Amino acid sequence: MRKLALDSHPEIAEARAQVEKASAAVRLAQREYLPDVEAFARYSYQNNVPFLARNFGTFGVHFSYDLFDGGKKTLNLFMNARLSSHRQKRTSPA
Repeated sequence: MRKLALDSHPEIAEARAQVEKASAAVRLAQREYLPDVEAFARYSYQNNVPFLARNFGTFGVHFSYDLFDGGKKTLNLFMNARLSSHRQKRTSPA
């Protein structure tokens, strides 16, 4: 009976959604530490310049990572973790 009442109460459902939102923000902030990876490929055909190859292609992988961001990533992760922890404490049953 108590579980049904807790599950159907809109304020509790909203609080649980806020906890999930804060947890998602923490996961997103953690992913900021991963490098960006891009793969590319290109094929070209030309017949206007006789001394260049007619068919040629290029492909590769590009990695990028910010070595210094002024502490932005760390602060963002810390703030989102604190917010998530606070919301979880507020919604946990007493």
